[in-house]
Amino acid sequence: MSDGKDSNLSGNLSGVAKLESSEGWINWNEEIRDLLALSGCDDLLERKRDPPVQGNLSDVDFEEKLDAWHQRQARACGAVRYRLGFRPRQEVQGLNNLANILKTLEQHFKPKGSSVFHDLQQKFDRLTLGNCENVSDFSRQLRKSRDQVLQLDETSQIGQPQLIEKFLNGLGPKYQVFLTAFLQSHSLLPERNLEGIVTKAATTIEEATRAAEQEEHSQRMQQQDQDQETIKHAAMVAAFKEQNFTSCSYCKKLGVRYSGLES
Repeated sequence: MSDGKDSNLSGNLSGVAKLESSEGWINWNEEIRDLLALSGCDDLLERKRDPPVQGNLSDVDFEEKLDAWHQRQARACGAVRYRLGFRPRQEVQGLNNLANILKTLEQHFKPKGSSVFHDLQQKFDRLTLGNCENVSDFSRQLRKSRDQVLQLDETSQIGQPQLIEKFLNGLGPKYQVFLTAFLQSHSLLPERNLEGIVTKAATTIEEATRAAEQEEHSQRMQQQDQDQETIKHAAMVAAFKEQNFTSCSYCKKLGVRYSGLES
């Protein structure tokens, strides 16, 4: 692994919250694996999880290759340990293989059971645009919540049509016109001919997100125009008042001052 990727691994560790208990496992596992992948260390979990074999290499070349593998293992394992609390660190004490460390942590801290599934599913069901910063953030959090449910067991998968349906309905009443138009021009399910061959692919969550982002931008521009009109109107009213055109307390006509004398 290059020095640039080494610094990338160590430089981003602070962004991963420490694993302390089962409650933090799902987020921690996602974040640490993403970091390992971005740093080029994810091959230590699959293709290069075991030490290299000598094969046709000379003794010198093999020693260099083996030493490089051990160094990468040490850096990756050190990075993972750095983001562990006391108890998780104790569970992997003495382990020096990245794959074994993550497997051991999964065995001890991965949430299990119906109650965990219920909580994660409830979190997914409650998520709406109103809970998020914007459409993009809503889509991201929704997909992340879906992935957390899936991590519990492969049978708990939330399909693409259900995910998009949840996303569209979660946009709220301001997007009702957009929702109607979107469903008229997009299909949440693939269209097939009589032979069962897909003739038109179903829309994706990415396509739905982009369309909703455009609608969000359009609504924001409309709101800005309305705000500007409101400001202009308020300024006109203020300017009018500054001209000292007050209504007469007696006849109520503008520009007439009541002198106290009545005809």
